[in-house]
Amino acid sequence: MHMSPAILFSNISLHLCLQTLVKVPPWAKEILGKDPLVRTEADCKKLHALLRGMTSFDKFTQKIQLAMCKAFTYQWLVKCKN
Repeated sequence: MHMSPAILFSNISLHLCLQTLVKVPPWAKEILGKDPLVRTEADCKKLHALLRGMTSFDKFTQKIQLAMCKAFTYQWLVKCKN
C-alpha cells in the first residue's frame, strides 16, 4: 500500500513534543540543570515526589529511585517547530 507524503506526517508528533515541554515543571528543570554532584537531598526528594507513580519509575526500590534522582539530567534532544 502506498501512502502520500502528506498523509505520513501528522501533527500528533508536534502535539506530543509540546506536551512533553509542558509536563516538566520549571523548578524540576532547574534542579535537573544542576550538576548531580551538588544536588541536595531536598532537590532529590522533590524530583522523587514528581516521578513517583510513573510505572517505569516505580519498578525500582526507593533507594534506587533516590539514586536515580541524584543522577538524572535534563536534556532536550528534539527541536519542536510551531
